[in-house]
Amino acid sequence: MNWVRKEKTERIINACFLIVIGVVIAIFTRFAATTFALVSGILSLLFGAAYLVGYFASFIIHDPWLLLRGVFFLIMGSWILANPGDYLYTMVFVVCFFLFYFGIREIAYSTDLERLNIKNWWIDLINGIAMIGCGAAILVVEFAGGNSVHDGQMGN
Repeated sequence: MNWVRKEKTERIINACFLIVIGVVIAIFTRFAATTFALVSGILSLLFGAAYLVGYFASFIIHDPWLLLRGVFFLIMGSWILANPGDYLYTMVFVVCFFLFYFGIREIAYSTDLERLNIKNWWIDLINGIAMIGCGAAILVVEFAGGNSVHDGQMGN
C-alpha cells in the first residue's frame, strides 16, 4: 500500500507544478509563446539532423522512414523558426482537436465505468464535458478575433 500513497503524492506534486506553470504562462503570455515556438523549432531541427545523420551513418540499417522523418523535421523546424506566429496559430487548432478527441474518449470511458458500476464514474464524465467545452471555448475565442497569436504579435 506504500506505493499507492507514493503515487498519490507524486500526482499531487505534479498537479501543483502544472498549476504553477499555467499561472506563469498566463502572466507571461508573449514570452511563453515565443519560447515555445523557439524551443519547438530548435528541437525539430536537432531531431531532423539526428535522423539524417543516423540514416547516412549506418549502412547496415537502411530505413527510408528514417530519411523521411529527418527531412520532415528539418522542414518543420525551418518553418517554425521562420514563421513562429503561423506555427502558434496552427497549434491552437491542434490543441482544440486534442481536447475534442480526448473529451469524447473520456465520455465514452465514463459510460463504460457506469455500466460496470464503478464508483465515481461521473468524474470522468465531467472531465470529458469540460475538455470539449474548453476546446469549443478556444475555437470561439479564436474565431471571434480575441487572443489571436497570428495577428502579428509574434513578429514574423
